[in-house]
Amino acid sequence: MTHHWFGGSWVYGDELEDTKLAYPYIVSKYFDVECKNHAVNASSIQHMLIQFKQAIFEPGDTAFFGLTSEDRNYVYDTHLYYSANLLKDYRIDLELNKHWYKYFDSPQQRQHSIASTLDLLKAYCVALDVTPYFYNTFTVSSYNCLLLENKDWLIDPAECLANEILHIIDNDYYDVVTKDQHWIKESDWRIHEPLVHKYIRPNYAHPNSLGHQMLSKKLINLYSELGALKYSNKLEDR
Repeated sequence: MTHHWFGGSWVYGDELEDTKLAYPYIVSKYFDVECKNHAVNASSIQHMLIQFKQAIFEPGDTAFFGLTSEDRNYVYDTHLYYSANLLKDYRIDLELNKHWYKYFDSPQQRQHSIASTLDLLKAYCVALDVTPYFYNTFTVSSYNCLLLENKDWLIDPAECLANEILHIIDNDYYDVVTKDQHWIKESDWRIHEPLVHKYIRPNYAHPNSLGHQMLSKKLINLYSELGALKYSNKLEDR
């Protein structure tokens, strides 16, 4: 069996000296399973369809989908990424990006596009006999999916993986908060700042090696609980 990991920069292991220190490799190694990390920096939920189609699966494999922020998008076969806040990324055409968010982006469009993407990923997994698990990485959003069930979420959709190492989650500007800002309460920043220094620095917006270790512990515990639950259900079905 193989663990396949999909998503953006947190899943990829951006800013680490060695991307093999990222949590997907730690989790898969713990369960003695091969790890294939298909994540792409600065990509979107929609881009996971591209990552998924490039992967090679065997029946019984597991797919982990790390959802990035809802403001991002990807238009197929343009090789361009769209993002409301990554205006200096070399993968973004600034002029096209500006026009996208000025004329086409809307909450309704995001909801439809992302919900359809997640449903399609679930359907692909079912067709290939691959077990899918979804989780939010550093922001939280809810999507009106038709196929996703509660059991498909590795982490409660009202939470995100970053909750394990950070106190403040930015669901308004879709950013990883690593510096004090005008909208942050002083009491919250006093809690958040030491966590940034411990689990992010010297990186800018991605977990350091200790941060990835903490994230992997969270996922290992959750995945272990799911395995125990499946075993218990099999015993009850006998």
